[in-house]
Amino acid sequence: MIGVVVFLIVCILFFLFTLGIVFFIYNLKIRSWKRQNPEYAVVYFEKVNRNDYPKENVIGTRCIRISHVDGEYLHFSKKALFCFNNKILIAKGMHEVNVQRVNQYYKSKIDNVLFEEKIEFNFRANKQYIVRSDRELEHFKIEEL
Repeated sequence: MIGVVVFLIVCILFFLFTLGIVFFIYNLKIRSWKRQNPEYAVVYFEKVNRNDYPKENVIGTRCIRISHVDGEYLHFSKKALFCFNNKILIAKGMHEVNVQRVNQYYKSKIDNVLFEEKIEFNFRANKQYIVRSDRELEHFKIEEL
């Protein structure tokens, strides 16, 4: 019995240690990016209301995302950085962003892109923006907060 308790404690401590390392590396990545891009904007995304869609289409999670910045996939871009709390840091200046409305499925790694649009926008330093969508017109807007 004592062996099981010790094993569980070791597993929990290992999990917490691993989580701490991941958090530390993530913070290093953010700090490094901010040093390389000291003047940046913060982009947030409009919350999508599930009730805006017919019930038969509501499987998974609807969301808005930026997939590419200046032709580079977001996760490999040096001009933008994805953050976990529904925001993106993007270097100041004129950028072409590919904005998508997607349906993310829980049990599949495949996202269903409902519509997408390329937008050229001049992001100013130290400003906050929100990406909004018009479902009927299949159009996105980037507005300053």
